[in-house]
Amino acid sequence: RSSDVRFVGRADHAGTMPMDRRRDALVGAAEFIALTHELARRYAGAGGSGTWPGAGPAANGPERLPAPAGGGAGFVATVGQVHVHPNASNVVPGRADLVLEVRSLDVDDIRRFEAELLAAAGRAAEARGLRLEVEALTEAAPTPCAPLIVDTFREAVARRGYRVIELASGAGHDAAQMARLCPSGMLFVCCKDGASHHPDEWVAPEDMVAGAEVFLEAVLELDGRLAAAVRP
Repeated sequence: RSSDVRFVGRADHAGTMPMDRRRDALVGAAEFIALTHELARRYAGAGGSGTWPGAGPAANGPERLPAPAGGGAGFVATVGQVHVHPNASNVVPGRADLVLEVRSLDVDDIRRFEAELLAAAGRAAEARGLRLEVEALTEAAPTPCAPLIVDTFREAVARRGYRVIELASGAGHDAAQMARLCPSGMLFVCCKDGASHHPDEWVAPEDMVAGAEVFLEAVLELDGRLAAAVRP
């Protein structure tokens, strides 16, 4: 699920506007990004303070959010895009536009997270004299893999003598789109340090071979099972 998040303040000359009179939209955006990270860590069970760093004296001290009821290891939240206006070194930012993206296997967790995050962000923005605007962009429900394909992959991995690891992927895959048309599943191979979308992304040749062998064995097994199912 992704949303446009906008902090609106007032652009002023960076050299003449006193610090205590500024309505700096980028400061609000920076605080929002920090809280997104900390709150998402808590939803994912990885700790984090859950403290809104910018509430400050104007809001009677930092705001501390209650522990979330849901969450899990598959929960992630990211602010990966920021646009600052007017984006000049000698001007206090008057507007900051962000894109918030939240992913989880549990849609209710996403909604709870966003409700907590945006409520805290709204209070902190008000304390700084900023206006917070939020607009939903996209929403996609998690797509489960077909049990038949998952079971076949699992058995092929075990027969090859490898350890079976089942995991949910938070990335967008073609398999999610294909699942609308037919049963789909995915087979993963080890990637160095888990790196993805990065120049260091790398798979050892032996892991490529292992993945190809398991995939071939699973496809042949599926072919045999499906052929047997349609024989008269």
